Amino acid sequence: METDDSKKIEHLESQIQNLSQRYEDSHRFFKHILSAITIIFIFISIIITVLSISSRNEIDDAIKEMERKFEILSGQALREPKIDIYFQDNLITNRTISIKTASTNWINVDSLYLKNNGDKIAKEISIKFYLSQGIGYVQTYTQKGRYFGTGWQVYNSPDKNYPGLCVYEEKLSLNSGDSWAIPGIQIQREPNEAINMLNSKIEVFYNVDKTIAFLDIELNK
Repeated sequence: METDDSKKIEHLESQIQNLSQRYEDSHRFFKHILSAITIIFIFISIIITVLSISSRNEIDDAIKEMERKFEILSGQALREPKIDIYFQDNLITNRTISIKTASTNWINVDSLYLKNNGDKIAKEISIKFYLSQGIGYVQTYTQKGRYFGTGWQVYNSPDKNYPGLCVYEEKLSLNSGDSWAIPGIQIQREPNEAINMLNSKIEVFYNVDKTIAFLDIELNK
């Protein structure tokens, strides 16, 4: 009888031991699983954090780049060309000067040049020379006195106060700070002995702007 009870107790203890072992094994298994899940969550959190920081950096970089481009575009938009007219190194834009000619029938106008005093290129520059008397013929010449038929051409004037008009045919561009000597004009005017003073004006068109200067021409007899 005692032997049977002893066997039952041993069997019960063995089962308890097995259950305890299985519990410990299960506990270790779930512990490993929990540790693995924790590591995965930590890894995912790190990835999310890195991506978040990277995204913020990319957004910040994009904003900075947009701001930089906006500043550049704004600066370019504020830049403008400014063409001025000079006569013998004297600024004559919006001014009136007096010059003399050596003949009553021919008028020579030279020593004029343009300069871009703005901070942007001036494009499609065109030049018109108006005279308060009709123009019979016009020639273009250089500082060396060489005459050639191209360059200045006679046109009908739309300005009744300046019935004479010649236009420089060549269009040009001037970068900021650059200057350009206007080819000389030799005009054969309509003879009129009663006139000893002529008025003229130079108009320079570029981009959407215009520059003007006035010349009083004294005729030597």
